[in-house]
Amino acid sequence: KTVEKKIRIKILFRFYIHLIIENIKKITLLSEYINLLTIKVKSEKVDQKISVFKI
Repeated sequence: KTVEKKIRIKILFRFYIHLIIENIKKITLLSEYINLLTIKVKSEKVDQKISVFKI
């Protein structure tokens, strides 16, 4: 029984590690997307300010 229990614990551990790694990957992608959106919004604000000066 103890060997079986150790095997179950190892399987669970690997499963949770896999989930954690997948979540980290998703968070990284989301962070990159947010950074791109932020850059886009900043550039649009700069464009608006420049257009105000041109008028």
